[in-house]
Amino acid sequence: SCGPMLEQAQELIREKQLDNCQVVECSAHDLSLADESVDVVLSWDFLHHVADLPRALAEIDRVLKPGGRFVAMEPNVLNPSIFWYHLRRRWEWRLFTQNQFRVPRMLRQKFDVQVSYDNTIISFLNDRTWPLWRAIDWTTSLAPLNRISFRYVLNCVKTTESVCSVEPASQSAGSI
Repeated sequence: SCGPMLEQAQELIREKQLDNCQVVECSAHDLSLADESVDVVLSWDFLHHVADLPRALAEIDRVLKPGGRFVAMEPNVLNPSIFWYHLRRRWEWRLFTQNQFRVPRMLRQKFDVQVSYDNTIISFLNDRTWPLWRAIDWTTSLAPLNRISFRYVLNCVKTTESVCSVEPASQSAGSI
């Protein structure tokens, strides 16, 4: 359960008086939303954890309206600290196959995809770490060093009205 995060999101929606937003907790493989009913899907550090990524992407495609936007922020496997962090945690190893090299190719079947790099972090910065983060952020804002930023960002716009049909990975191994 993502209880505290969902509660925080709902509180933010109330504070901002956003009457066209909702927070939904459900399986990525079976979104409890109607076809073509959503304008935006946002995911953060999610794609590299999904067991059946083609199925989850098909669900995102199904619920998005034509012209809808899918925005995903994911760890950048090219960043040395991200690479090391995920290498040491077996449950994080999907990052090595579901990353900025493979995921955009999968999405381009149904979306216009833009990939960018960003240093947004979810760790708390303190007086000691803030200057270090600022230096890293400035350094990786310069090409080609931007390719080793902490995260990559997928900004995807749905291009067709048809719903993507993708078989679960267990039935379509090797089709990626």
